[in-house]
Amino acid sequence: MTHQDTLGSATRQPVFWIILLTIASGAGCITALIAHLVPILTSRGLAVPQALLVMSVMTGTCAVWQVVIGHIMDQTRAGAPSPPSISRP
Repeated sequence: MTHQDTLGSATRQPVFWIILLTIASGAGCITALIAHLVPILTSRGLAVPQALLVMSVMTGTCAVWQVVIGHIMDQTRAGAPSPPSISRP
């Protein structure tokens, strides 16, 4: 994107909506999994403390990896837009 690009111009691009829907879907799936994890595990025979431990480890792992991946992307070109994403038709 250049300094002349705006949110309005971005919303007219199909790739904007694809990225938005992908991120929203992924976040929704993780939220649903975390919200239902303890009931699912307890219904399969795990005690509540064990199910809570599983949930805690899972959410902690997600939080740590989000920071790690963010740092890696900041240090590499992975966070920079690639030429096809900034080219104009």
